[in-house]
Order: sequence, then C-alpha cells, then structure tokens
Amino acid sequence: QISGPTVSVCCNELTANSQAVAAGWRGAQVSTADEWRSVTAAAGNVDVLLSYLMVVRTAAAQQTPPDDKARFYRNADIEWSLALRDTFFTGQGRPAELIALDDALPVTQGRHHGYHDSTPDERDRESRRNYDRILKRWRGRTEILHTS
Repeated sequence: QISGPTVSVCCNELTANSQAVAAGWRGAQVSTADEWRSVTAAAGNVDVLLSYLMVVRTAAAQQTPPDDKARFYRNADIEWSLALRDTFFTGQGRPAELIALDDALPVTQGRHHGYHDSTPDERDRESRRNYDRILKRWRGRTEILHTS
C-alpha cells in the first residue's frame, strides 16, 4: 500500500545520483556462496531491486528491457536487475548502482497477489525457469555485483 509520494522520491534519487540506473522500495544482495540466491538488504546500493516498486531510467529500460521469457514475477526482478547491472558494466567498466530506499518510501506490504493467487506448482515451475536463466547467464560474474 502506498500512502504518499513514491515515484517522485525514486526519480529524485535518480536525479541526485547519476550512477544509479534504478531506485525502488526493497533490495537484496546476491549470495554467491548460496547459488546466487538473494538476501534481503538494508537501504542503499544493492545488487538487485525487488519489483514491489521500482523506477528505472527510461534509456536503461529501453536498452535493457525485462526478459520476455520472465512470465512470472519471482526471480524476474532479480534477473532484470542483473541485466541492468551487466549492461552498465559492459558500457562503463563498473556495475550500475541500484538504490533501495526502503523506509524512505511510504509503502507497506500487504497480501502479495502474484504469490497467493497462483498455485504452488505454477510458482515453483515459473520461478525455477527464471532462476535457471539467472544461473546460466550470470553465475560466476561477480564483477557485476555491488557486493563483489
């Protein structure tokens, strides 16, 4: 639930930080020791943004859109975040910044319809497809991570 300005706050963060390609509510760090699974992170520069609420620079989103094979939300946000970081790294020689604003945004999490309105089999199958693409494309590519 959003109870105040959010998109403008994210846009202000992108205006203030030219190295950031995206800003959002929640973020995570990638645990390379745990098969590239994500671990919730505090506010700041994070490896990946979670798609509860995120704003991406237009040019970055056009250059690196979300993978159209990601038909289910779980891991799709992580996949897109890594793609954005990778594209920026390739072009700039360093990973893009993704900024989690956390409690700076007036957002509270309620019932997650994407999760609860799908069957366990669908969640597992589609999440696994997204996760397998992540591992195939980025496992071992620690240079694109903020925490590398």
